[in-house]
Amino acid sequence: MIAEHEWAAFSSLSEMGNHWQRPGWGPDTRRYYWFLTVDHAPKIADLARRCQEPLEGGGFDIVPAEGLHITICHIGDKHDVTEQTLKNLVAAAQSGCRSLAAFDLQAVPVAGSRGAVRLSLAPWAPLLALHLAVATACVVAGLKGHQPTHDFRPHLGVAYCNQETKASRVRKKIQELRNVESQQFTVREVQLVELRRESRVYRWDVKHSIPLLSATAHLGPPT
Repeated sequence: MIAEHEWAAFSSLSEMGNHWQRPGWGPDTRRYYWFLTVDHAPKIADLARRCQEPLEGGGFDIVPAEGLHITICHIGDKHDVTEQTLKNLVAAAQSGCRSLAAFDLQAVPVAGSRGAVRLSLAPWAPLLALHLAVATACVVAGLKGHQPTHDFRPHLGVAYCNQETKASRVRKKIQELRNVESQQFTVREVQLVELRRESRVYRWDVKHSIPLLSATAHLGPPT
């Protein structure tokens, strides 16, 4: 159901734009985020690679396997966040995530937004709970500017648009990928990262990892 809604939303777009022209980013910009990574899930990297193939050389920058991530929550620019604030944030997040169990997700091909092609994620419930926990930790640490949980739309980007282009052209290229089988992976931790851009690729350094409870919330049968 989530994948259907996201494809419908993508189908309503007439134009896609340059992801890299977002304001506020420069070569020296460093920002803190809460991330999920999938380097422990090679099937997700394989799925992403398959979804990237039709987009190569067509106005998109392909996300490398080591760059695949799920943005959970923006924290703030590095120059605005002191080391003590980071320590307070980590302590608050550890407390907030203490009762959250590890969980399984499905990565479902394929959808898009104005600036990217991406995999849908399901179910949302554990992701929303995780977002609420780390966003609340931001508030406790005195940080502002994070996205409210009710506006959070989790996804996993596989390619970033680097020019203005007709969305219909992109949909035509990727539509058949919606028949590709989804893949499952387990989320066992959330990471506080320092994010940067290198040319047109996102890179990051992990500053802190917060493990989730080892009892995994397993998915039921597909619906």
